Amino acid sequence: MLSVVGGKFHACGIKSYDHGVICWGLSLKTSTKVPKGIKVFEIAAGNYFTCGILAAKSLEPICWGVGFPTSVPLAVSPRKCLSTPCSPGYYEIEKDQQKGDLICKDPNSHLCVPCSSVCPDEMYQKSGCNLKSDILCEYNCSVCSSPECFSNCSTSSSNAANGKKNERFWSMQLIVVVAEIVFAIFIVSVVSITAVMYVRYKLRGCECSTTALNSVKRLNVSSSVQKENGKIRPDAEEFKIRRAQKFTYEELENAT
Repeated sequence: MLSVVGGKFHACGIKSYDHGVICWGLSLKTSTKVPKGIKVFEIAAGNYFTCGILAAKSLEPICWGVGFPTSVPLAVSPRKCLSTPCSPGYYEIEKDQQKGDLICKDPNSHLCVPCSSVCPDEMYQKSGCNLKSDILCEYNCSVCSSPECFSNCSTSSSNAANGKKNERFWSMQLIVVVAEIVFAIFIVSVVSITAVMYVRYKLRGCECSTTALNSVKRLNVSSSVQKENGKIRPDAEEFKIRRAQKFTYEELENAT
């Protein structure tokens, strides 16, 4: 234990290895139980209750038991408010400016808390203690025996399973999107090639029609020019067709 405090019929202490709280003694039916998973750096006890200051940036006080007050003025050991940076084996809690004034009188002081020595049972050390944080412990899901460990590991495994499902879903979605894009490009290419071939085919037919129209226009222009000049000349084609035609005397007489 780092420290132990006692009420009328109970006692509580701060565990040295993880700064958690453990209590023993009389517990009334209406008593609030010790919160699970908290870390504190100071505790104080009343007749039937205990309060502690959370080892976190908020420095919030927390109480359990029965009959505890709304405002909790806890006494803090002077050895924890230092004018110099924390020494090895301690980490500093970053104080909130408003809450820090309630803990340490000097606003420039450093609030140092001893580092935890080992991780609790069913947990392993993920990172060591440094000047800014305590050791980081995580549950070892292969050796679970408590409800807290099973609950944490089941939540982590479900999150991991959901993450894998999401990865598979998005990988399938990517394949579908790529396939749709390739299919769309193929359809556009086929339609474009078909349209180009059709237009070229139509243009070939238009070239013949255009040549015929130009010939007709030239004939019409030449005939109109002949009429304007007052000259009556048979068309070249008609002349070729009628060059061997014979007329009778009666026909010539009627014609003249």
